Amino acid sequence: MRVQMSWSALAAAGMTLGTAVLYVSILAAEGEGDLREALPLAVVALLIVAGGAAAVGAVIGDAHVRAPVLGAAGALLLGLGMLAGWSIGGLLVIAGLLAGLPAARAAAALGTRAAALTVPLLLAGAFAVFWIRQLLV
Repeated sequence: MRVQMSWSALAAAGMTLGTAVLYVSILAAEGEGDLREALPLAVVALLIVAGGAAAVGAVIGDAHVRAPVLGAAGALLLGLGMLAGWSIGGLLVIAGLLAGLPAARAAAALGTRAAALTVPLLLAGAFAVFWIRQLLV
């Protein structure tokens, strides 16, 4: 089933990539640690992947592909937003919601079973990222 381009997913992509730039700027301004260390590089890489997935999911017309791509982007952004706290977390949670809503709409276009699974999977992915981080600390 074909669906229209999602402006909210494009906004999520823009917010995510802008947040990646903001994150690097904050780290550089504070002078805390080396930007080439593993954690900052991993965060920036995850933000780029999530932003890219949101951008790709926004323009894909096939609901069978859009729902999981945007669902994954939304889950990753929500999880990273919960981990980030007050610095960039709010922006990432908003971007995650902006990516997750068209994922749910695309799943709803596929039928009730897919739509019923989208929101729980989105939230489960976000909480999985959060709890994995808690276990590592």
